[in-house]
Amino acid sequence: PDPERGETVFRTKRCRGCHSPAAGIGPDLGAAARDKTVAEISGILWNHSYAMNDRMRAAGIPFPHFEGSEMADLISYLYFMSYVGGEGEPATGAVIFKERGCARCHEGTGPEAVDLSSSRVVLDPIALSAAMWNHAPEMHALMAEQAVAWPKLDPGDMVHLAAYLRRIAAPSGKGN
Repeated sequence: PDPERGETVFRTKRCRGCHSPAAGIGPDLGAAARDKTVAEISGILWNHSYAMNDRMRAAGIPFPHFEGSEMADLISYLYFMSYVGGEGEPATGAVIFKERGCARCHEGTGPEAVDLSSSRVVLDPIALSAAMWNHAPEMHALMAEQAVAWPKLDPGDMVHLAAYLRRIAAPSGKGN
């Protein structure tokens, strides 16, 4: 199964039209699949199919059929959605960015400043996690030199911080 292909299935089978937080019609399938096994997700889909079929028929939307690996890809995408997590609040992330001292090095113009608004790494949550981990030893050294306390992230902070970083690095420009 491939979650990227599953995202395409989710879109092309028109699942997103009802099953996204923004749509507000059906349940958020990412949340429904959270911490579930493949068999449990399959059971949820089975139980949901009866009501969904009636609703789709009333709306003139054809009931989706799956071929080949499409269902496996879709289930892997739903499972992966909870792995990656939901969207944070960029405004909250901006506050965390400043309060934890990230802005001191990542918005400045000094010799050690790294402008994250031009980074593509921040657009991918897994790449961002790896980059932060790999950056930690260098940060330890710099912070020790400057006698600055290590910035601690509280549970939930990272999702907001990542949303802020994605916003400032959006391909259409800063501040979107």
